[in-house]
Amino acid sequence: MKNSSTRNTVTKTVAPRTIVYVGPDTYIEGRGYRVSVVKEGETGHHPTGNWPYDVSKGHTLPWFWGPTLEEAEATAIEHNRKMGVEPIDAEMIVMQSMGLFPMKPSKVQLRVFRETFAAMNAKKPAVTKAKPKRKKK
Repeated sequence: MKNSSTRNTVTKTVAPRTIVYVGPDTYIEGRGYRVSVVKEGETGHHPTGNWPYDVSKGHTLPWFWGPTLEEAEATAIEHNRKMGVEPIDAEMIVMQSMGLFPMKPSKVQLRVFRETFAAMNAKKPAVTKAKPKRKKK
């Protein structure tokens, strides 16, 4: 009689990450940049709310950030970081959702992506939000 042992293994399930995204093509005149939600592992994006907005139809008002693209992107970066997603990972999730990067990249593809991302962002000055100045009494 053979002695068989069964290994108890625990499989850790990681939920797909969700990020917010704004791009140059999401600008709505007089409002700002309409925010979209992008889910890791899914193609496409989900714009927030309904546009054009009509309260009588029970629509949900979209999120708008801006007024400039730089400010909207800085807000998206800040929001994603609060959700535990760094800008490089958010960029990869967006590219995957557009079909521009494989859903399961190889180690070489990840290395090249990270090197390219680092080189591109080294040339950009950091965008920071200016704090409003207090009026002196």
